[in-house]
Amino acid sequence: MRKLLRTIAVLAEGTAGSAIRRAARLATRDDAAIVLVSVGDGSSPVALADVLVQADWLRTQHGLTRVLVCAVAVDDLAAANAAWDLLVMDGLPPGLRAWFGTPAEVLRTCVCPVLLSTRRGGVRYTRALAPVGLESHIAPIAEAATGLTGAAEVHALHVMQTSEEQLMQALGVPQHIVARHWRDRVEATRRRLEARFPDDGPSRPARLHVRPSGAMAAHLVSATRTFGVDLVALRAWRSRLPVGRLHLGVARRLMAEAGCDVLVVPPPAHPPWPREG
Repeated sequence: MRKLLRTIAVLAEGTAGSAIRRAARLATRDDAAIVLVSVGDGSSPVALADVLVQADWLRTQHGLTRVLVCAVAVDDLAAANAAWDLLVMDGLPPGLRAWFGTPAEVLRTCVCPVLLSTRRGGVRYTRALAPVGLESHIAPIAEAATGLTGAAEVHALHVMQTSEEQLMQALGVPQHIVARHWRDRVEATRRRLEARFPDDGPSRPARLHVRPSGAMAAHLVSATRTFGVDLVALRAWRSRLPVGRLHLGVARRLMAEAGCDVLVVPPPAHPPWPREG
């Protein structure tokens, strides 16, 4: 049985409409409550007025009766979002605000899944894509993509290193032997990955795609276009170090070049999945 959303939060800061519309559709689907979140102390009358307008729009245009408004300090975000099943926010803003502003802090500290919604996002998700490594499990990501956002199917993408083949070419090994070695490695990697997937159910990827080494962002953008993907699910990060900034860069590129939404899924240490409905 699909897991129902009970509480959907929307980051009200800078909301251009895509996030609030997506949240409204999901809330209508699951009869969930919506919490409009203003990051700050709530003392700005202009910001508060904007949030109240958004709340009235949700009630009048979508018939949602459980719409709450709250102000949360940045330092209290982690504690507050533990009670949410999903946080929806607009795509990352341009410039340094994407790297050091409130959106980046939300993504770094959030213990619930975060959905970054673009203006080009469709009404419903049809196909999700998730990068997967040899040691990682795709089940939590696939569960979030299918259960929380309603994606019809999930594809997995694995990027392999080609250092062995490059060394063989440098040593003068015939190309047909190099190509056969690559095919054998791909097949072995595919079997190893599939052994880590669930045997059946929505958490098993509909298809596994293997690509040679290269920039993950470029492979993800290419795959979204090739296979008609409209949602990419990424594992969350918890670091202020450059590796965390790299994830932000991947998310920004996906939304800018592929026009798809991005779902950021928390690590397994934080299991915030909704209750069974």
